[in-house]
Amino acid sequence: MSKTVQLKLNKKHLCIALVIVVALLIVMMGALLRIIAADARRYATQDRVEEAAAYWQDIDAKGNATGGMSGVVGFDLETAQRLPADVTPEMWVTAYYEAIVAQDWQTAWEHLPADKQVAQTAAQLGEQLLEYGVTDWRLLDSEDANGVLVIQTKQMTEYGIFINGWTFVRADDDTWILRNKAVTGME
Repeated sequence: MSKTVQLKLNKKHLCIALVIVVALLIVMMGALLRIIAADARRYATQDRVEEAAAYWQDIDAKGNATGGMSGVVGFDLETAQRLPADVTPEMWVTAYYEAIVAQDWQTAWEHLPADKQVAQTAAQLGEQLLEYGVTDWRLLDSEDANGVLVIQTKQMTEYGIFINGWTFVRADDDTWILRNKAVTGME
């Protein structure tokens, strides 16, 4: 083979090798960016959880009727109640109240935050709600800020009208995590 032919083959092999190296670098950069994005989403979710915690601490500090029961202390993102991907926070809250009206205590209990489920059984929840004499409920308004959604509800009982705040945090996979449910006032 002549030197000209060898040189052309070497250039061709060099170009092919260079294309392969560039392609591998692109693949590696894509994988690195996905890892960085996943970490950023995880930290952003934790930031939103901390923001929600600050919100409830502020509610408690203002003396609203939470009685310190907002559940801020001890919240665990890993064991928190996660909504199924096809369920919105509004649907979750609605299912809770519809279960109460139907006296389906198990379903109502399943829609509580994890810390409240640990604190009482479905039967105990049913006894408590029967004692309150819940007669009706309404979704009031919601406030969505930076991946933290707070839904206000009105629960009519024999003892009065209670305003409840439900706090949801958007997870890194775009599903929602139920952060808290607490009484935030009375009418």
